[in-house]
Amino acid sequence: MNNIADFRNVLTGTEKKWLISLFNKIKQEFAGHPLPSHDHTHHLRVWFFARELLTALSQAGYNIDKSLVEKVMISVFFHDAGMTVTRKPSHGYESRLICEKYFRLEGGIEMPLLSEILDAIEMHDDKQYAEKMQGVNTHTILNVADDLDAYGAIGVYRYYEICLLRGINKKEIPVKVIENIKTRFGYLERIFGFLNSFVQKHEARKQLAINYFEQFMKKEPSAGQSRMDIFFELLNRLMKKACQYQSGLDFLCENDSGLFTENQDLQPYIRVLKEELQLFQY
Repeated sequence: MNNIADFRNVLTGTEKKWLISLFNKIKQEFAGHPLPSHDHTHHLRVWFFARELLTALSQAGYNIDKSLVEKVMISVFFHDAGMTVTRKPSHGYESRLICEKYFRLEGGIEMPLLSEILDAIEMHDDKQYAEKMQGVNTHTILNVADDLDAYGAIGVYRYYEICLLRGINKKEIPVKVIENIKTRFGYLERIFGFLNSFVQKHEARKQLAINYFEQFMKKEPSAGQSRMDIFFELLNRLMKKACQYQSGLDFLCENDSGLFTENQDLQPYIRVLKEELQLFQY
C-alpha cells in the first residue's frame, strides 16, 4: 500500500465487511449485563480511536495493510466482551474465549490472523505485558485505542463506574485514577510519541480528566458536602439511569439530560460529556 488513498479504501472496505456484524455481536453480548463503562458503546468508541490512530500512522508513512486493519478491528470489538463474565482485570481471558468461539462457528478469518487477535485481546489489560510490546502491531494499537477512551469527560464517568464495581473506596478513587491516567498516557508517548499532532490532541483530553479528579480532592465544602461527594452523587445517578437503556451512556444524546443539570456547578460537565458522546454516533 503506497498512499493514504489506498489506506482509506482498505479502511472503508474493512468497515463495510465487519463493522455492523461485530457491533451487533458485542451489543448482544452485553444484553442483560448493563455496564455502561465497558459495553458496546465503549467498543465502538475504541474503534473510532483505533481508526484515528491507523490514519495518523498511514499519514506518517507507515504501511497499514488490510491484514492489520482487520486484526485491529476484530480485537477492538471483542477486547472487553469478557466483562460480561468478570469485572476483574483478568477479563481479557474470557474475552478471548468469546471471540474464539464466535469465529470457530462463523469463520471468515484465517487462523494465523485469529491467533494474533486472540493474544492481543487476552493481554490488552496486562500493563506489564504491554510494557514489553513495541512498534506498530495489533496489540499496541488496541492498547492505546482502549486507553484513549479513559480520557475526557467520558473517561471520568468510566473510571468512577469501574472503580466502584471493583470495590475501591470512593476517597481513594481520585489519587488512583490520576496515577493510572498518567501511566496510560506515558505508554502512548513511548510507543507513538512521534505522532506529534495525535499526541497533542489527546494530551488535552488526558488533562481534562485529570483536572476533574484534582477538583474532587479539594477540601472546599459546598452545601455541607465535599466537591467529590456532590460529583460522585451525580455519577451514581448517571450510572443508574444509563443501566436502564440499551444505549448505555448514550441515552444522554437521545433523551432530556436536564434531569442532571439542576446544580449549576455540574452543568459544564454534563454539557461536555454530551458533546463528547455525540462525536461517536453512527
